[in-house]
Amino acid sequence: MDNWKVWIESIDTKPKLAFGMLILLTIPLTVLLVFRSQDTRSSAATPDQLETEAGVISSSGVTKQSDSGASGGSYVLFNKQAVSNTPTPTPPPSTSGQIYGPGIAIDSKYNIRIGSPDYKKVSHRFRAKTTSRAESIAWELRTGDGYSLGDGGRLKISIQSDDGSSNHYPSGQILTSVEFVPGNGSDGKRRNFFPNPPQLTKGQLYHVVWENIASDPVNNYVSLNNVWTYVSYNPRQPNPNFRDDYSVIVNGNGNWGYKNDLYKDFTAQMDLTYEDGAHEGQAYSQAHWNQPGSSSDPELIGIIEGQRQTRELFTVTGGNKVVTAAYVRVARDYGSGDLTIALKNNSGTILGQGSVPASQISDYASNPDWYLAPRGIELIAGDWVSVTFNSPITLTNGSTYQLVMTSPNGTKYAMVPIRYGTWDDVVLESWAFREGRAQQSNNGGNSWENNYAYQPYANYQFYFTLQ
Repeated sequence: MDNWKVWIESIDTKPKLAFGMLILLTIPLTVLLVFRSQDTRSSAATPDQLETEAGVISSSGVTKQSDSGASGGSYVLFNKQAVSNTPTPTPPPSTSGQIYGPGIAIDSKYNIRIGSPDYKKVSHRFRAKTTSRAESIAWELRTGDGYSLGDGGRLKISIQSDDGSSNHYPSGQILTSVEFVPGNGSDGKRRNFFPNPPQLTKGQLYHVVWENIASDPVNNYVSLNNVWTYVSYNPRQPNPNFRDDYSVIVNGNGNWGYKNDLYKDFTAQMDLTYEDGAHEGQAYSQAHWNQPGSSSDPELIGIIEGQRQTRELFTVTGGNKVVTAAYVRVARDYGSGDLTIALKNNSGTILGQGSVPASQISDYASNPDWYLAPRGIELIAGDWVSVTFNSPITLTNGSTYQLVMTSPNGTKYAMVPIRYGTWDDVVLESWAFREGRAQQSNNGGNSWENNYAYQPYANYQFYFTLQ
């Protein structure tokens, strides 16, 4: 296996608060890493990053090391084979119909360097949802230590047809392209307009391809943000719009591929805008992994135990929805009590509910291979679990509802919110569950606060199946 490096982050920095976590992840075929190192930064441009590189640690034991190459600090390396009780995650259901809710699983950001010794090209594959001209592409750029180098390189962003093979790689036939000099200094979202917008056909596969055409891409590059799950799901996402057709593919040595199975767990983040007003892609950019209760950091994971409850508060848009079951992605910290999932109206009346036994929800905290110490939260956001309502429930357009998660004292669960970015000048208008927000209560539901205090643009990882 050749050596390779990618950078991953689970907490983004914000305009006024900068936090970080250095994580070094080593992946030969049998070794995985878990860890975190935190320091305080003075600039939002400094990243939180997890480095993965093949063949750097031995196949046994647990070691503590230090790293001065990125943001400093120490990290812990765990041997995956040494963990005898690694949990098996519950896959999302293979729903054939549409869903209501995000229906997207995210454990972390994952930034791919466009250039460097790694990859000169990255493709976001998609199946066109409309027949219209593709006018522009919005995407998220990452710079800083480990994410960029030199002057940032020169990017050629193109739309290409699919090659028609069983792999469905880019064909090399460029339908349109634009060149862009990103610079190496500021993060954030970018929107590039195509000078000759091509007509795309609904139902056909296409690729947005980022290529570093700098004379020296090895020493001049930036990174492209995507999102990622720590474990593999089949299908990759419950949301049928973001499964295998919607993929991230890389090209490092002239050949397209996934590099390894890791890349098959990526979900592209982008906003391809059509002339008819439609948007292709999804806008979620990260998961929130911050320790609850910190007065200095308002990004919280949702804790469920006794008086501590989580809920998704949402107002229905786009017509009535008839729901048959509710799915949530949740992790168990300790205890054996059931997780109760209740659908309520805005006044608190229960419309339908059910319970999930603790035995169906993996106890990730007891498995160091899945654990971020000393923060006390899991790197993996949990299992997909569900309750089916006794009869279909109609959610009325314009009405507000709440999906509430509770558990008894002595049993602690956690839910990780996912956020779609909004503070940049460029806003991704592609898919996100914008009618809902993730909230936390610490007093049995008497009052609630948003998990993301700056703006209400965060959801829990959940969805309903539709009749």
